[in-house]
Amino acid sequence: MRLWVKRLLLVIGVLLVIGVSSIPIANYFLEKKITEQLLVLPNHIEIQFEDLDADIFSNHVELNDVTITVLGQVTNDTNLQVNLKSIRLDDVNFRKLLFDKDIDMDHIELKKPEIIYYHNKVVEKEAYFKQDSVGIVQSISVKTVSFKEGTFTMFDKASDSLMMSLKQFDLQLNNVRNQVYKRYNTPISFDDYKFSAKHIFMNVGDYENFQAEDLYTNSHSAILKEVAFKTKYSKKQLSQIIREERDHTTLGIDSIVIKQLDIAFKNDSVFSFSSGETNVFNPSYVSYRDKTVRDSYREKSLYSKMLRDLDFYLTLDTINIFNGEVVYEERVNEEKIPGSISFAAFNANIKNFSNTYSEGEQLTVIDIDTKFMGEASLHVNWGFDVTDDQDAFLLKGQLGLLHVNRVNEFLMPNLKIQLSGVMKETYFTIDADKNRSSIDLKSNFDQLKAVVFQKKNRKTNKLLTPLANIFMKKDSEGGLDKYSEAVRDGIQRDKTKSVFNYIWLNIKSGLLHLKN
Repeated sequence: MRLWVKRLLLVIGVLLVIGVSSIPIANYFLEKKITEQLLVLPNHIEIQFEDLDADIFSNHVELNDVTITVLGQVTNDTNLQVNLKSIRLDDVNFRKLLFDKDIDMDHIELKKPEIIYYHNKVVEKEAYFKQDSVGIVQSISVKTVSFKEGTFTMFDKASDSLMMSLKQFDLQLNNVRNQVYKRYNTPISFDDYKFSAKHIFMNVGDYENFQAEDLYTNSHSAILKEVAFKTKYSKKQLSQIIREERDHTTLGIDSIVIKQLDIAFKNDSVFSFSSGETNVFNPSYVSYRDKTVRDSYREKSLYSKMLRDLDFYLTLDTINIFNGEVVYEERVNEEKIPGSISFAAFNANIKNFSNTYSEGEQLTVIDIDTKFMGEASLHVNWGFDVTDDQDAFLLKGQLGLLHVNRVNEFLMPNLKIQLSGVMKETYFTIDADKNRSSIDLKSNFDQLKAVVFQKKNRKTNKLLTPLANIFMKKDSEGGLDKYSEAVRDGIQRDKTKSVFNYIWLNIKSGLLHLKN
């Protein structure tokens, strides 16, 4: 072998040895520099980690066993603590990171983040969003940021009570930039997202909790499974706690599918939620009211006013409810079993459920088909204009064959009355506003009778029973196919009662004044 070839190979070998041996040295200085940068943080942010591994050859950084603590700038108490198994940065531009203070990379992965957040009601909302990024970074550009196998817990700072928890969640943000995103009112921008969570819990007030077994959502849709909204106390406990009557609520839903989802902040601050189609599958709703508790005399709003007064924008173009069940229970005395009414096979189609339309632009329409007391088919069509400050609505209903003894399970415990007979078919139209209403009711019925019982036992009240049957029409006159009719005007609304009480006042007035 010629001498110059040997010398060339020697030089190449020496360079290779120097190059290979310099990689650990370069990695050491790189890790040292990154550690120094991490220490240049605002006073209210602390970061600790077990070890840091940086590789200048593969352009990746990994921190293991990381703890991040954020203190309140107002209170100096811990606001946020995040424990992570690891943080991994891939395809990092080290020159930009170390010399320009820019974050430019392909991927950030946060593995098993355990996030604990302490909410302080005393601190002004704006204080949570104060930014102090001087000396940290100038710009951020990351193709993908992912949180994997995370948990989230939020406590109320004052009471240390649980406000919200996610037992497991995954989040992916694409094309992340440190630009204020007005759409979501966040300090960073991103093109789209994917989020999933399991075992979701939210404390939604003094009396109720919200839970869901699974949640999946992205920029355009959402699915919730095994949803529950219910009172956190038993019926007896609630009656002992409250000062005035309040419904004990149990709502369970198999799943909710939201399509064409759009979540945003309008005018920089007002939250907006809209959906082209929302499907609710197999909801079961049970509402119990203890009437032995003192009445609430606060004015109740009709649905149009409730929508109109929301402090955020809501637009649900179509809501479909499939195979639901609704039960209302009421206890008016010391009877152990409350009276109840039920609606089975409850299906509904709701159009234009929104508070964003201009005056007269759209009519909210609720169309319901159900089985009343497990027997009578009931169809209801209900329409109103959310923008109408008189809260006018038109409600039309058609009730099929009903053996009236079906309602005795509600009447007997509450009113000490039992009915018998058949209502073959009943039609009603209620035209109402927030103050008064009118009803046109027609019914074909046969052999209606009433038995009134004494309040303290099941013995017949021999005085009131004959009187009740005097005022009750036994049959719709004129033959089996004829209808009795009642038209009543000027029915006054009790504004301290719900909209369903308002509807019942109309139907009761119609039934009591049926004539040919």
